[in-house]
Formats: sequence, structure tokens, C-alpha cells
Amino acid sequence: MTKNESIRKFVRNTLGCECPDNVFEQIDDKQVTSKISPHTRSITIGGKLLLYVWEVNSPDQLQEGIPAILATGKKARNDLGLNRFRAILVTEDPSTIKIQADFCLSQFRDIDDKMHLHVVSSKGFTGI
Repeated sequence: MTKNESIRKFVRNTLGCECPDNVFEQIDDKQVTSKISPHTRSITIGGKLLLYVWEVNSPDQLQEGIPAILATGKKARNDLGLNRFRAILVTEDPSTIKIQADFCLSQFRDIDDKMHLHVVSSKGFTGI
């Protein structure tokens, strides 16, 4: 399976995206370094969807990291004229991280219905 096919499968099956097949014909996947957001990977799909990937090792990182990744992702989504933004937190222990991540998300005042936060297992993210 190619990397782009793995990304498509992950976005559809794990994140629940119902984008049409033609959206997945263009996937831009790159490693990034951001001074204002903790994400290390940016994936743009079909000029419609922006994904930021952040590998989280501890719940202590979330209080500052979630507002930063959400604000940066929302701004990038809007600046690029994309439809949706999804922040993906990859961790070894999703159940522990999800509780704290959901709390931090509830405190983020600039959320909209085109932004989503996902917490996924690093085991399920392998090969993506």
C-alpha cells in the first residue's frame, strides 16, 4: 500500500472523513517545524482538508499545546482557503490523553464546526 493510500484509509476509516475519492488525488504530506505550534507534520488533502499531527508523550503538554495547534491550524486553514482542519494527537495511551485533550478543547474559545480534534493510538498510526 502506498503512503497516499495509507493516508486516505486513515482519514476515511479512523477520522471518519466522507470526502469524495477525487479529493484524495492530491496529498501534500510534509514534516514541519513550528515555533508557535507543537505539530511536526502537516498534511493537505485535495485543497480541502488540513491535518496537523502532533506526537504527544504526556498530558502535561496539552494545556499549552492544544490552544496553539488549534489556533495555528485554524489560521492556516483560513489563509489557504481550505474547508476543514483536523488536529491529530498521536499517543501511546489515547484514553489518558483524550480526557485532558477534550477538557482543553472545551476551553478553546475560537472553535468552529470545521475544526476537529482526534486522539489516536501510535500503534494505529504506524505507516501513515
